[in-house]
Amino acid sequence: MLPFYEVGGIGRVFVPSQFRDVAMDDVKIKFFDDRDLERPNRIFKYIKRGGIAALSGNSDLISNTVEFIDRKKAELVKSSFNQEKKGRKRDFKSSDRLRAQKKQSSPLLKLMVLADASGLLQVEPAFDLPYLLELVGENPGANQDCPFLIPMPTLEKIRNSLQQTYETDALETSLVVSENVLPPQSKDTIHLFQQGFWCVKDSLPMKASVLDLGCGSGILSVLAARRLASCKPRILASDILPEAVATTRINLYRFNLYGAHVEVTKAGDLFEPIGDNKFDLIVFNAPWVVARCRSRAEIAIHDENQGTVRRFLAQTQDHLTSGGQVLFGYADHSGQKMVDNLEAMFEAHGLLIQDVFRKRVPTHRSKKKWENITVYRLYGS
Repeated sequence: MLPFYEVGGIGRVFVPSQFRDVAMDDVKIKFFDDRDLERPNRIFKYIKRGGIAALSGNSDLISNTVEFIDRKKAELVKSSFNQEKKGRKRDFKSSDRLRAQKKQSSPLLKLMVLADASGLLQVEPAFDLPYLLELVGENPGANQDCPFLIPMPTLEKIRNSLQQTYETDALETSLVVSENVLPPQSKDTIHLFQQGFWCVKDSLPMKASVLDLGCGSGILSVLAARRLASCKPRILASDILPEAVATTRINLYRFNLYGAHVEVTKAGDLFEPIGDNKFDLIVFNAPWVVARCRSRAEIAIHDENQGTVRRFLAQTQDHLTSGGQVLFGYADHSGQKMVDNLEAMFEAHGLLIQDVFRKRVPTHRSKKKWENITVYRLYGS
């Protein structure tokens, strides 16, 4: 599966990694503008033959084309299934049929909108989606200054998600959250971290260096900037998902905090983007569901065998200043045994529990009506 394709009328075009299962190595990508969009049946026939349509032009015409293709979805699924079956030497089993149907469950993925190298969508009237390449899961520069493509369903999900706002009584302005990013819906978690910030404030030096690791929506970066304002902190935010990094930047702009008070790294796993930097305070709301991660959206909450937590704790001391502290969030969603394991790991890595902020909250799970959310205040040895 190739990252770059040659498209007539455009040249070299980048396809983000999340969509390369649609754009296979031998697939043909063709450019369609307003003249073609006025005849959506031509685009339908091209997709039916296995191609991908790169769309640019009037947004109403693009929407009409999407609706036209969606109405004929069943025909596309059947055609794709027959083509795949014809190319195989043996008969399809039922599992083969299901796989083929799943693969073509959304033919709209083959309708891709063109964005220029800077991320500006080539539609009229133009609308701005900042950090678009990151919002589709790529680090800046991955497109190597080439235009790139985004499937219409993905683009609509991003637009719709950024139009929804999340209010919290701990802050005076709402936040937005993009696709795959954990929304700041747990007010109890936010309040517990707020208690933690109040507790550590007087022990931090002036211009304290603060790391918000796994920043997600940026809620804890904003909260740290507000609650630690008296020591004028220098805050750095990081996350493994480019879409979370982009979401944090968007929310920091909403609070007028980006640049002057909070910086954001490129996306990377745990301390990878941090280098050798050390911090007076590290903030980490860890994934608390001990289970396999099945999607990008579950990265923030799922942690198979507590592997992410284990790696974080093994590296933390290397990134704390002398007397540095950690605010570590967790929940007993997966049982008390996992909490015991966690606290044993604290001790094994020389992190001392100084304070515990805990709240018992109701859950919607059938087998467990309550769970405890905890924010630990830890000291490095």
